Amino acid sequence: MTADRAVLATNAYTPALGWKRRTVAPLRVSLFETGPLSPSQLGALGWHGREGIYTAHEILESYRLTDHGTIIGGSKVVRYAWGNALPEGYDPRAFRIIEVAFRERFPALAEVPIAALWGGWIALTLDFLPLIGADGAVLYGFGYAGHGVAQATLMGAMLAERAQGRVHPCEAALARRERAWPPEPFRWLGAKAINGILTLLDARTDRQIRRARA
Repeated sequence: MTADRAVLATNAYTPALGWKRRTVAPLRVSLFETGPLSPSQLGALGWHGREGIYTAHEILESYRLTDHGTIIGGSKVVRYAWGNALPEGYDPRAFRIIEVAFRERFPALAEVPIAALWGGWIALTLDFLPLIGADGAVLYGFGYAGHGVAQATLMGAMLAERAQGRVHPCEAALARRERAWPPEPFRWLGAKAINGILTLLDARTDRQIRRARA
């Protein structure tokens, strides 16, 4: 079987295939899901519209109320591994941090258990924007960070248009020169520095929130 075009949609796993190793950096994020909330707990939240929530942190937190009455949330902590590696396994420190953040945001839910914790990999470009392009007959799209689900959904529509020889009207907004992350060890040092600065800024935001509540 042959095709005129192929779509590479591997996001954070793209460097592991030998593609765009300096264009995208894989970052690990962690999430949780609570046990089901009781009707009284749900009512006390006043979350009647069930809107998705994200915070104003630099490394944002996100929370969503599911159809079966649990809360899924997390992010806040990101990790980069040397050489674009994708190590498996849990990140206990990240899990502690996101649970503490959840308890602070929802103090009325102190007794609600955390039912599940997990992590996965997102992809980050140097300018923090998703990237679409082509290498011969291979089309690619990756780099969904922040509001990644929405970005990936739109990118799917853009790639579908390209695969059919058309251009999606939103694609012009992403037209730019590709930028490369520096080689190791500078990539690792840069990722650590950026992550550290953003974490310090978010810690200041958390202190401001605590003072406002006191």
